[in-house]
Amino acid sequence: MEYARCKVIADSKLYKAGKDGKTLLETLQVVEKMTGRQPEELKQIIESVPPMPVSLSYVWDMFQKLSKRRTVGMQSNPITYPEITYFCNLYNITLTQLELEAIELLDAIILTDPEKLEKGDHDNQH
Repeated sequence: MEYARCKVIADSKLYKAGKDGKTLLETLQVVEKMTGRQPEELKQIIESVPPMPVSLSYVWDMFQKLSKRRTVGMQSNPITYPEITYFCNLYNITLTQLELEAIELLDAIILTDPEKLEKGDHDNQH
């Protein structure tokens, strides 16, 4: 789950729009094109995300598919059990208890404010 925590933190930095309306990633990509070298800041952010454990990649893939279908109001909503049930029926999947708990944990991490994740406080969402 460290992968998910680090990815949320990195994405929040890379995709946050600046005063000019461009994301940090867009700005750093322009610098890279101009200089022919990857900016150190971009390299550090990318390297801050550990590799996805191969043994959990299939759970991450399921979570990503579920997450793309989540409802959004004023904020993103947690993935519901009916959504998970529908997903499993659609793909003919039977989740183990561990896989379900992993999806729930990933969902909680994704919904947590990135600043709280960076400080290590991922029990309190938003």
